[in-house]
Amino acid sequence: MNGLNKNWELVIAKPEDSEGIQKVFDDGEFKGGISVKYKRTPDPYQSYQNDGERIIMLILKDTATGEILGCGGLVIRKENVNGILQNTGYLTGLKILQSHWKRVNCIKQAYRMIGEQSAELNPFYYTTILQSNEPAIKMLEKRRKGMPPYIYLGQYTVFCLGSGGKQKSGGFSFNRGHTDELSAFYKEHLPKYNLSPQNEWLYGLKKDDFYYLRSSDGKILASCAVWNQQSYKQYVISGYGGMYKAFSHLPIRLAGFL
Repeated sequence: MNGLNKNWELVIAKPEDSEGIQKVFDDGEFKGGISVKYKRTPDPYQSYQNDGERIIMLILKDTATGEILGCGGLVIRKENVNGILQNTGYLTGLKILQSHWKRVNCIKQAYRMIGEQSAELNPFYYTTILQSNEPAIKMLEKRRKGMPPYIYLGQYTVFCLGSGGKQKSGGFSFNRGHTDELSAFYKEHLPKYNLSPQNEWLYGLKKDDFYYLRSSDGKILASCAVWNQQSYKQYVISGYGGMYKAFSHLPIRLAGFL
């Protein structure tokens, strides 16, 4: 337990704190051309457990009422870093009720607690931040005494792909399902990518979720998995702005988008 003052305290979350954590998630959204609300229903605590081998989740509590005002955590999992399989710690879920954004500053204490709880595992720490989440970017990128340095590595883009249409084979074959040969393909290539998982079997994936491309001589050239996480992790569109507001009225399902 880490007391901030007589009104608030930081504690390690327990499974029974899921309802309070979900209220924090429901409170805010990421504004932009497409405004998004990030949720982990029906059980946020278990949802984070699904993401790794261990979860260190902190909650900020009102000492008088017991209400959960904020949360943040670290997901520990084995991943490849520069070709070496090691423990990594993904910092995620940093949220606070909008009514307390400027009333509570506990980020230093939170990082200290997370560091103490995960020290024996010596993980490589990293995080990702939505481009529209400017408060988090400004808070983390600014050097602060008592805070670990946040080193910006780059930007990545998530694309929305249509599911319809036909493609010419060009001598290639597109296959579905998991095989021993595909397992060997992943074992060879996953270590070449930083922060790639220990193996291809991420939580909830089944054999029929895998797809792979073969050349005309039978060699596997590429593979992927369709990973549906909607049962425990959701991005919910809460509004549109700019040109997206007009696009939201178009029948995009007819073009193959879900």
